[in-house]
Amino acid sequence: MTRRVPALACPALACPALACPALACLALACFSLGCRATKIMLDTGVVLGDDSEADTDSAPDSAPDSADDSSPDTGDTGDGPPLYIPDITVDCTGAADYTEIQPAIEAARSGDVIAVAPCVYHERLDLLGKSVEIYGTDGSATTIVHADFGGTVLSVVSGEGDGTLFQGFTLTGGVSGDAGAGITVFQSVLNVKDVLITGCGESYSMIAAETAWLDMTDVTIADNRIAGGGSAVMSHSGSLTALRLTADCGSGSYGLYEHNATHIDESTLTCAGGYGFYSHHGELSVLRSTLTGGIAGLFTEDEDDSPSEQALITNSAIGGGLVGVDVRYVHVELTNSVIWGSEAALSYLAVDPSSAAVNTVFMDAACGVSGDAGAFRISSAAFFGNAADACGATATAVVSDDPLFVSFPDDLTLMAGSPLIDAGISTATYNDDDGTRNDIGRWGGPLAE
Repeated sequence: MTRRVPALACPALACPALACPALACLALACFSLGCRATKIMLDTGVVLGDDSEADTDSAPDSAPDSADDSSPDTGDTGDGPPLYIPDITVDCTGAADYTEIQPAIEAARSGDVIAVAPCVYHERLDLLGKSVEIYGTDGSATTIVHADFGGTVLSVVSGEGDGTLFQGFTLTGGVSGDAGAGITVFQSVLNVKDVLITGCGESYSMIAAETAWLDMTDVTIADNRIAGGGSAVMSHSGSLTALRLTADCGSGSYGLYEHNATHIDESTLTCAGGYGFYSHHGELSVLRSTLTGGIAGLFTEDEDDSPSEQALITNSAIGGGLVGVDVRYVHVELTNSVIWGSEAALSYLAVDPSSAAVNTVFMDAACGVSGDAGAFRISSAAFFGNAADACGATATAVVSDDPLFVSFPDDLTLMAGSPLIDAGISTATYNDDDGTRNDIGRWGGPLAE
């Protein structure tokens, strides 16, 4: 089920500079912002059929637990649709309670489950403040909501709370101004799973969340018309977590633009004309992800008064037309990653003095690492294909030979004989998941898988 970190669940200084490794902090996605009342949602499986009772009788568990039930609880496990009987059904053929989704929402009460059969539904959806679960019974490939270019496809803007789920749909034909063409969330909680947003008209974003708590799993945003200056995903205030998010900004400027606390895992953000991931005075953790942008793969900046915001990056591949990772006025922990860019792989300005890069490859740049005179500890680094390894920064290569990737930048797996194998920092905390010494790069360390 989805686990939420309460305000006092992590210490106020859960991630002091290297006091706990970046690895552990990333796994918890616990930022300094996350240690207040903000709800950071960590997806550990599913939120279907919020069912906490024990199984104590022999009846098949085809519904949420009643009193006694000793059979496996299939009503609230797995990432697929709920297996229990829904409260309301929708089927465009007429073989259900409703032929359209919006009337079913209007009839529902918070806590209800709405099952939607495969079809193309020409309508726009508004949850009307109801915390309901809506799922396409056969998944996103066959259950389509088409807004016919009349506005946002799905609006969650009336204070919807915990337990709000939207799963198994393709959203298309949306269009918006400042809101999201596919999904708009405002002052609400939303869990989104198995959703494709495609074919939307020109808009500034496809998913827009403001003062919201948005949790996404297996969401793809592709082949939409995103305006210049716009983003595939915009998240402002609240929190955003994403597992296996694939977002392409098209002709826009940002794959993901955030101004809050954001954690992404196993995600791919692409923006040929701008930034894969742009963080504006926010906090972020990036784990096992690929970020690419025509300007920068990842850019994060805080105010120049105190570099207290955190950017935690582990087991990721980040590249840009100009800069791979551009960080300013923040605390940075960069671990087991591969970074590249034509001007600089890593560019930093006035970062927190305890910032560090460990077991990372900097390559194919005019400067592997470019920075000011401020401290940035770089250890067990590999530099390859750079005109200069360091410009205005201090960095010493442990490895400077060809890393022997299977296929740069598409497959950063190390071939046999790679000089990066077992070349990382010798501290056991950083060992690979098989217990051997850390391999430098994307696939080294305990969190590579």
